[in-house]
Amino acid sequence: MRGFPYNGRMSVFSNIREIAAATFGLDGHMKRRKYRTMSGNANVYEIIYDDGNPVRVMNVRGTYQSATYLEEDCYELVFGYHRAYNAMFQAEGAPAAGELVANRRPGARKPSDLIAPGRGNAGQGNSGHGNAGQGRSGHAPGGFRIERVAMLGGGGFSYPKYLVAHYPHISVDVVEIDPMVVAIAERWFYLDRLMAEFDTEENGRLGVHVADARDFLETCSGGYDAIVNDCFAARVPVMSLATVEAARTIHARLNPGGLYLTNVISALRGPRAKLLHSVMATLQREFAHVHVLPGSEGLPRLVDNYVVVATDGDYEFAHSIYVEPDPGTQFLVDARVPEYEDEFFLIDT
Repeated sequence: MRGFPYNGRMSVFSNIREIAAATFGLDGHMKRRKYRTMSGNANVYEIIYDDGNPVRVMNVRGTYQSATYLEEDCYELVFGYHRAYNAMFQAEGAPAAGELVANRRPGARKPSDLIAPGRGNAGQGNSGHGNAGQGRSGHAPGGFRIERVAMLGGGGFSYPKYLVAHYPHISVDVVEIDPMVVAIAERWFYLDRLMAEFDTEENGRLGVHVADARDFLETCSGGYDAIVNDCFAARVPVMSLATVEAARTIHARLNPGGLYLTNVISALRGPRAKLLHSVMATLQREFAHVHVLPGSEGLPRLVDNYVVVATDGDYEFAHSIYVEPDPGTQFLVDARVPEYEDEFFLIDT
């Protein structure tokens, strides 16, 4: 579908129907809400997260699609793989926490580390398969700086909110195919608060585009320093963004030295790692360097979030993981994209 820009002045939330309001959530603060999205029914409710803090989640078909801390902490990141996206700032040679807005609210959670702790194979270096080891600071030649970011897949706008709230020099274009999801983000995930507090309609720092991500990439002007892909329908990735043709389009929309970061749910090795190997093999056909970063601590044969970073910049990233190449891995093309659920990926946990 061809998209249209989202106009926060006329909330699409007012034009959609809430189809259920059932049991009370955490301590009765909000009711469990159910909405019909393009990916299936989405339930919005509150839980106590692993860190002991209350969070609001969007659960689509049994999968947490997004999460937010509440009130004064609403611009902080809940999920580890979102924190892994901050590795993009290592291309600047500057810590991700170093450019916070001066008037950040009292009591707000301290920004997390650049990425979640991982099981990196330090010192293995670049094997020629596109993986990077640890070492250099990652200073970009010519003073590369992250200033313009495209986020593919809005969900609850967790990472776009974080960027706008913490990095005053960054502008973000968010591409979300489902207007219902944008509406949920506005109503329950503090998107409306962010837009008002940081005056994004006036300064243009947040663009919201209701569109298919591949269509958007093929028609936008580009000029991005980083493109982040978090497009999923429940736990199923958008495979049209995983092909060589898509990688070529993404590459063309990046500035020189720019980075493409994509969330991959896969194992690190073994038969369940086929998706990760396919994504890497595909991106290596278009980019000079491909890195794998952990989204959380986990056993290498368990399915988990990994962030794959593709770039032409000669950067290295803390906690980068060496992935043993699989010579039988096929790269993906538009004419040959397997269904995610079939045995090619073996993703059942």
